[in-house]
Amino acid sequence: MNDSLDTPAPLTKCRRGSAMVLALVGITTLLLVSAGLLGVTTSASRSVASALDQRRAFFAAEAALAEGVVALRSGGTGSVGTLATPAYFGEGAVWVTSSDLGDGRVQLDATALVGTGRAALEMVIDSEAGESELFSSTLNSSETLTLSASVVIDSYASVLGTYESQVSSTYDAGGGVTIDYANASGHVRSNQDVILNSDAHVFGDATPGLAGEVTFGTGAHVDGSTTPALNDFTFPPVEVPMIPPTGLLDIAVGDTQDLFSGDYNFSDLTIGKDATLIVHGPANIVVDRFTGDKNARLMVDATAGPVTVYCTGSYTHTSGFEADAVDGSPMALAFFITAIGDIVFPSATKIRGGYYVSDAEITFAAGNEAWGAFAARRINMSSGMAFHYDETLRDYWEADTGDGRLEGVEGLVWFETQVQPASLRRSRRDPFELLGVDPDALPRPAQAWDL
Repeated sequence: MNDSLDTPAPLTKCRRGSAMVLALVGITTLLLVSAGLLGVTTSASRSVASALDQRRAFFAAEAALAEGVVALRSGGTGSVGTLATPAYFGEGAVWVTSSDLGDGRVQLDATALVGTGRAALEMVIDSEAGESELFSSTLNSSETLTLSASVVIDSYASVLGTYESQVSSTYDAGGGVTIDYANASGHVRSNQDVILNSDAHVFGDATPGLAGEVTFGTGAHVDGSTTPALNDFTFPPVEVPMIPPTGLLDIAVGDTQDLFSGDYNFSDLTIGKDATLIVHGPANIVVDRFTGDKNARLMVDATAGPVTVYCTGSYTHTSGFEADAVDGSPMALAFFITAIGDIVFPSATKIRGGYYVSDAEITFAAGNEAWGAFAARRINMSSGMAFHYDETLRDYWEADTGDGRLEGVEGLVWFETQVQPASLRRSRRDPFELLGVDPDALPRPAQAWDL
């Protein structure tokens, strides 16, 4: 009896051993799961920290690039710090290298190392750009700019003489067709698209708006850049000078009259049929109604300064009317037209000078030829026209556009690029250890300009 009662004991010990094994397996599993979760959490934290450092490095590179632009604007080369002696910014190291590309263009390469983040930006700017949007291109249109078929646009400088005396280049358009032209600064610009119809030729840049593009018809050609603008431009408002009224000026049919240097405010300025008005600059003329009759001539003597006409009412430009410069004078004439209403240049008219009509349209009828620059909400033209940008105009009229662009520099294009040298990309060590520099001894960006 006693022996039979003792036989279950080994079975009980076996069950207790199995329970211990199961418990150990469970504990081990929990430890493995916990370790995995800890690894995932740590990896996620590192990933978040790395992404944050990368964004910080990008923003630091942007700030360094802006510092380079400011340095260039202020007379420096645009370089800020060096790889050997970077500038300290945003808990990281930054430097900007400047390269002269010629023709007034400068390339700035900005590099930033912040924590594990690495970023580099490249920007090409025009260091000779003025601050004026008024007459910076042959055609400036806030709406889509369409160049009609066979239109040709180039440039010259009236201060150096006639357009014909400066024609020195030939372009082979193919099919036995050649085009003679002067200079290649006949730029065109739009806040939207630039459309070239068949056989339209631009000897200069064609710059669409920030979200625009350039499209080409058969045989169309642009000699320069077609890169979109970094920012859409805005036409600055015209500030009409306050000049006491001086009555009216009416040049009778066939007569010739001189208007000497000074400030004038005419209710009407009419140049009659076959009449001539010679204006000696510098002169500011405010007029409510301007009329140039058939075959009338407006002659400009700008040897001592430009002639500026502010038209606050109607502007009438009849067939055969012509504006020109006296011998030896640049064609420094500009019309600022604030009147409500479109401007139409009739057929067979020679147009010279700068025309600024920011709130209206300019239309060129058939058979026209233009020497100067034209800025309008919209510009229409007939086929086969020739436009010759007068580079002299930008030397006389400037304005603050209010678009945030820095005086003396204009950004052409910028983009993100690879950090150089490659060893900086491969290593994610602390940037100051990596470069072998003491952060406390580094200059701030504004102290690190290369002058």
